[in-house]
Amino acid sequence: MVIGEYTEFLSPIHSEVDLGRAKYISIGDHCILCSGIRLIAHDYSWKVLEDAYGEELPSGGMPIYIGNNVFVGANCTILGGVSIGNNVIIAAGSVVCKSLPDNTVCAGTPAKVIKSLDAYYQKRKETYVTDAKKMPNIFGAIRENFPSWTK
Repeated sequence: MVIGEYTEFLSPIHSEVDLGRAKYISIGDHCILCSGIRLIAHDYSWKVLEDAYGEELPSGGMPIYIGNNVFVGANCTILGGVSIGNNVIIAAGSVVCKSLPDNTVCAGTPAKVIKSLDAYYQKRKETYVTDAKKMPNIFGAIRENFPSWTK
C-alpha cells in the first residue's frame, strides 16, 4: 500500500484496510482518514456464481486511488475500482462506489457530489466566526450538565 506524506489515519485501530489487496491501494499526501473507514479492494461476489453455476470466475481485485488533500469522514466505505480526486471532502457514513472528481464535497450512499469545494469554502468563510462564538456556550452547557467531565 502506498501512503503519502503527512497522511493520517485518525483511529487506525478502528479502521479497516484490505490487507490482502494492499498493493492495489494508494493514498496521496495530506489526507485525513477518520475512525471506522473501510478500504475494500476485493470482490468475492463471484463465490455466488461458483455455487450457483459450478464455475469459478474469480476477481483479482480492483485498485483504490485517493488523491492529495482528501478528507474521509468517519465510517466511510471506499470500494475497489474507485479514484478520488484531489481536494475532496467525503462526508461521514458515505459509501464510495464510483469515482469522485477534484475539488468537490461528496456525501451519501452511494456518494455523489453535493457541492463544489469553492462553494463550501465560501460557506465556511461566512459561518466560521458564528460557529466559533457558539463554542463557549457548548462548553458551558457541558460543564453545567456534566460537571464530572470538567474536574
